[in-house]
Amino acid sequence: MHDTIIDMPALSKLLDLIGGEPDDLSELIECYAEEAPALIEQLRGSVETSDIEVMRRASHTLKSSARDLGALRLGLLCEALEHRCRNGDVADVSDAVIAIEAAEVVARECLLTLQEKMAVSPAEALQDVRGAGT
Repeated sequence: MHDTIIDMPALSKLLDLIGGEPDDLSELIECYAEEAPALIEQLRGSVETSDIEVMRRASHTLKSSARDLGALRLGLLCEALEHRCRNGDVADVSDAVIAIEAAEVVARECLLTLQEKMAVSPAEALQDVRGAGT
């Protein structure tokens, strides 16, 4: 299931960029898990207040984090909303924000499961990431 939610080759590239240390990857996952819900709250709030700039920044930030960690579907959804904001096409974006929120929850759960696996069996978790990335 995780392979369909999290693109393991993308996660493997990130692991290479940070030096191959599972603890560093775990820390990045933890940062994402702490920051993503606040970004979702910003998106929700920006819909209620019609604040396009807050919406654009939150979708951009979440897009970047999601892509870095291999949550490509979430990244695509955020990119689409970001483009809508840039074009001023923000009428009825509630469905887009709901879809982003749902995709974020699933991605975060998968990443946290991988993080737990890294804590218990780092070699096996790294094999999951590396096996798909090679």
